[in-house]
Amino acid sequence: MKRGTDIGTMQETLSKRYSAESFVLPRDLEKDMAMEKAESHLEKEEYDAAISAYTTALDLDSTESAAYCGRGNAYLGKGDNDKAVTDYSEAIRLDPKCSQAYFCRGLIHLSKGDSDKAIPDFTAVIRLEPKFAVAYAHRAEAYVNTAEF
Repeated sequence: MKRGTDIGTMQETLSKRYSAESFVLPRDLEKDMAMEKAESHLEKEEYDAAISAYTTALDLDSTESAAYCGRGNAYLGKGDNDKAVTDYSEAIRLDPKCSQAYFCRGLIHLSKGDSDKAIPDFTAVIRLEPKFAVAYAHRAEAYVNTAEF
């Protein structure tokens, strides 16, 4: 645009160049928006909507461990423990320091009576968060269930 161009001409030129149809959000921003939407749905216990939004975030970035963990929480809220375990396991694979994923996966194993799988998960939580007393209590429960104390 030339100097001295009037505002109307500048607006017209910019609107042609940057129309809504041609505007694309950066993938990171889209992912962040999907994550915020998912977390909002999860807080409201709108599990299907949360799962959908977390899946959108994962479509944009399949390495986002927090999205797997969050979607696992939504599956857990729905009572779909197998899908929750799958997502928690993927979150752990991507981020071995994701204590929430270990903890929730351990709770599922414990609730299914699979203490041998729960113990390593609670041990990982304790290693990562040594002041998290509830993890000690659940690990103790798992040991009692296996009679290995």
